[in-house]
Amino acid sequence: MYKIPSGFTLITFLGLFIVYLIGLIVPDIMEVDAAQYAAMSMEMAKTGSYLQIHHLGINYLDKPPLIFWLSAISVKLFGINHFAYRLPNFLITIMGVYATYALGKRLYNKNTGILSAILIASCQVYILHNHDVRTDTLLTNFVIMAIWQGYAYLQSKKISHFILAFSAVGLAMLAKGPIGAIVPVMALGTHLLYKRDWKNLFNVRWILGIGLVLLILAPMIWGLYQQFDANPDALVNGKTGVSGIRFFFWEQSFGRITGENVWQDDSSYFFFTHNYLWEFLPWSIIGIMAMFTKFRNLFTARFKFISSNEMLTMGGFIFPFIALSTSHYKLPHYIMVIMPMAAIFTAGYMDSILRSKNPKARNIFSIIQWVFSILIGFLVLFILYYIFPAEQALWWMVPLTLFFLGFVLYRKENEVIKLLGPSVVALILTNIVMNGYFYPNLNEYQSGRKLADWAVEKNISSDQLILYKKHYFNIYFYSGQNYESVSFDRLKDITTHKDVFLFTNDSGLKDLKNGEITYKVEKRLYNFPNAELTIEFLNPATRKNSLENFYILEIDKRD
Repeated sequence: MYKIPSGFTLITFLGLFIVYLIGLIVPDIMEVDAAQYAAMSMEMAKTGSYLQIHHLGINYLDKPPLIFWLSAISVKLFGINHFAYRLPNFLITIMGVYATYALGKRLYNKNTGILSAILIASCQVYILHNHDVRTDTLLTNFVIMAIWQGYAYLQSKKISHFILAFSAVGLAMLAKGPIGAIVPVMALGTHLLYKRDWKNLFNVRWILGIGLVLLILAPMIWGLYQQFDANPDALVNGKTGVSGIRFFFWEQSFGRITGENVWQDDSSYFFFTHNYLWEFLPWSIIGIMAMFTKFRNLFTARFKFISSNEMLTMGGFIFPFIALSTSHYKLPHYIMVIMPMAAIFTAGYMDSILRSKNPKARNIFSIIQWVFSILIGFLVLFILYYIFPAEQALWWMVPLTLFFLGFVLYRKENEVIKLLGPSVVALILTNIVMNGYFYPNLNEYQSGRKLADWAVEKNISSDQLILYKKHYFNIYFYSGQNYESVSFDRLKDITTHKDVFLFTNDSGLKDLKNGEITYKVEKRLYNFPNAELTIEFLNPATRKNSLENFYILEIDKRD
């Protein structure tokens, strides 16, 4: 039996903690989703409207309130800043990583549990979305908590596990809707069906669990009823007579499959297939090999009972993956919710390789991970010397190189360190550069933050600055003000009564000229949508061509 060195585990999680910590404190929340949620959390903290959700004073009906509740409380405690917005998410991620360890340990063994925790904490989507915080991180961590506690209850029948499992389901639904219940049901349901455990599958106690979930959801349901169902004249997304309760339980999730939801795109059924490859880096290829091996074992056994833990993790990954792929609207982070399942069955596969005396499997594993590590290392060099050339690049490279050499000296002959070490080191070093250097440079092209800084420096109040043609959510969050976004007619009306500052783009500038409104350019800004990286932007020689021009204009009152 192999042993995972405690020193390797400690150093790995210490390195990952540094990565996550840098992501917590790095300036600027990224547009669009994270910045919008941060601005709404700030607004909630200021207004105290926790049950009826608004954005810029307008009815909001899209995401459930948990991210706003937690971030609003954090903002109240720590002030309006990016650290306060991200902190609750990070703390719950720690819980999610532990839950992944605990479930991996229950399903397989302690070594698999440790490997599961390392895999999920080090995969790229987890690191990214603890920096670019969205609802999916909360959803994912509460879902894996629910599956862990649900499986523990099936094993032990302890009421504490039952309560924690359904409480986690309720919190997952408060994070992002019914998907928070669907994934645990698919994972645990597949497990019970495969075992033909009809007694537990149709246990009447599940009704009590549903009651507990509804109790947790009750404050949100009451808020939705008051804001929408009891107020049919409430306007949301250009419609009246909208049921907030129906939207939450049906349209938000299932409506994306039926086409009832207003959000739709033309992404293919294979959209998530290629997104998995980067989201689960550096373990994505090994994860595919693990999945193939488990399916092969299942077919070899002719679907007879082999090990139900295989079916829990595979069912919790495959069936949600298929369901999400049928949605009419897809974004890459939607499959983050099933990554803990991928981490566990991949860790189980790694465990079997490490216990095996077959050198061929270990060699394939080692080659794949070394290739990934080298490619990731080139990415660091590409960032530091080409995308955003660092004047003091050596100050980045020397400590990172020493860290790598330290690993090489420490690795000795331990099989775990030899197989996992290169990927872990490369991943940590790369994300130190990403969080500490790449994103801060990328965020320099967020004009919303630049405008907010200017407004704070000049002490510009909400009645002195208006927005035309374009607005960014960071404007509201970092200034602490709700500036008005206006139509051209409203703009003309305002400028006949008072002097104002105006934030607009080239199109807005053209409208001002055509409308014969005189102005003076106070400040010029440049913007790039940092969630939509392009080759043109990444190339320093063509970057200027990819930027949108923005202006802060001073307009005197017109006669």
